[in-house]
Amino acid sequence: MEKVKWTVHENEYHLKTPYGVATIFETRGDSDSRTFGASHGFIASFEYQDGTIESSDPKIPFTSFEDAEGWVLWGCVMRIDQADKNDEKIKRLITSLNLSEKRLPASDIDVHRQRIRLIKQIMRGKRPDITQETRSKNQYWADFHKFMEEFPPLDWQEQENVYSVQLDAGKAVIKEVRNQSKWIVGRVSTYYPRIEDQYGNHYQGLEEFQFEMAEYQIKLMLFEIQHPIAEDHLLEELQTTLTACKQALPDDTAPIHFLRLQWIEQRLNEILL
Repeated sequence: MEKVKWTVHENEYHLKTPYGVATIFETRGDSDSRTFGASHGFIASFEYQDGTIESSDPKIPFTSFEDAEGWVLWGCVMRIDQADKNDEKIKRLITSLNLSEKRLPASDIDVHRQRIRLIKQIMRGKRPDITQETRSKNQYWADFHKFMEEFPPLDWQEQENVYSVQLDAGKAVIKEVRNQSKWIVGRVSTYYPRIEDQYGNHYQGLEEFQFEMAEYQIKLMLFEIQHPIAEDHLLEELQTTLTACKQALPDDTAPIHFLRLQWIEQRLNEILL
């Protein structure tokens, strides 16, 4: 996990947390062994402060370090960290947010501070008020129909069954794949529309059986690019700030703070998607 530093001793990895010690043991079994799961893999365990040890199944080791790490950090550490009553676990998340906020570059602090305030509201169960940013559905579709009506004809250029046209938003492409199968009747070609914007992002539309419908997909994607739904846009902004928070924390910061920021990011995905 990003910026979580394990202590390595031979084939064992150790990580101290406020609730105990996480260990990942890398197995290098004999290839001639008949024991299932004895080949190379990873076994995770967690020793709680009272001496109790919880371990993954040693007979079925994880195939990657990341899987073992996820089992012990999410299944043990964060399960404890977020097990208390709502107020207490929220306080822990906000503590880590505050710590990272203090480390953010001064040049970006104003933008990120506003977003962090919004993240705290969401974590406390208050859905953000974005009604001023969000158009009503009726207005959204009215804008869509107007966009379609006013859209000028596209001057497609064809080269080897690929149609393209340069737009302000980037390059629109429709690829035609001609039907070669004698078993498919009534479908001459399939068309695959996509847009490549000026930033290198690719947007793929639905495949269509008529060129006109593929062109419609191009226009639809252009409209969606120019009119993003507010909550999707908001989620991207909050994720950007959380990434900045993780990067701002020094490498020697206690791992629990990185875990909490990652936890917050996953919760935001669940709430806003």
